[in-house]
Amino acid sequence: MHAIRLAFPLLLLCASLSTRGAEPNQAVLAQSEQYREEALSLLERLVNIDSGSASTSGIESVSSVVVDELKRTDAQIETVSAKPAAGSNVLATWKGTGKARILLMAHLDTVFPDGTASTRPFRISDGRAYGPGVVDNKGGVVLGIYAMKVLKGLDFKQYGQITLLLNTNEETGSKGSRALIEQQAKQHDVVLNLEPGQEHDGLTVQRKGSGTLTIEVTGKASHAAGPEKGRNAVTELAHQILELNKLGDPAKLTTLSVTVVKAGTVSNVIPDSATAYGDVRVAVPEEFDRIERDLVRTLSWRRA
Repeated sequence: MHAIRLAFPLLLLCASLSTRGAEPNQAVLAQSEQYREEALSLLERLVNIDSGSASTSGIESVSSVVVDELKRTDAQIETVSAKPAAGSNVLATWKGTGKARILLMAHLDTVFPDGTASTRPFRISDGRAYGPGVVDNKGGVVLGIYAMKVLKGLDFKQYGQITLLLNTNEETGSKGSRALIEQQAKQHDVVLNLEPGQEHDGLTVQRKGSGTLTIEVTGKASHAAGPEKGRNAVTELAHQILELNKLGDPAKLTTLSVTVVKAGTVSNVIPDSATAYGDVRVAVPEEFDRIERDLVRTLSWRRA
């Protein structure tokens, strides 16, 4: 995905805080173009390091590279433990001469398991960059760093403070970063999340809310030669999933998707337990309440 081409226009937002014009700031654009190859080189280094959410060594390696780059921007750098998640969150701060307090956020972790970077390393083809986490969200990390390098190169300080918060566990729900994010958000006037935006360099101003669900079914084990002596948890879970699939509401953009299923240990034993994990996305908060009510009714009906 064309991370850098998508990212660089966003630099204009940081460098044009006092203006509302739609035209690009030519000085910022020129400065950004000077960093293109350097930024792509950093993106390649980061993408070629596996940093799945559970990979402490990978996240620490990525963090080390990032901190070294941030030091070159004269940032005040602090690391904050992400326990119970892996690694440490990174906070970089720059003080300016203006008033606006701006929080930039990106994350160091990816959804990819160890070994992905070696089998699918960074590459550029037809003007697009590919690799695990190239846009989500290592492209965002690079964007944050080079936004500040551009501002430094232009000697632009018309902000009160800019803070870059790099999260180690966004892909698993930010359990090790939520408190830090909330704390920092309260101290700033605006937050810009450096996740991928819309096509054609658009900014995303609204996202769906997301939630997770877990369904656990308990049955009774038996040998597969006598299945009638047991109660197959997988069969019941399959019924549950079919019912849950009906709880989405396309008209309200509500989706409920079962994404992971775990059950059984060997092929000749009727499983006595089965678990499914799902993802819920809503455009309006009330839909979370409705989903919870419908879940209770659906599961109660199945138990009956």
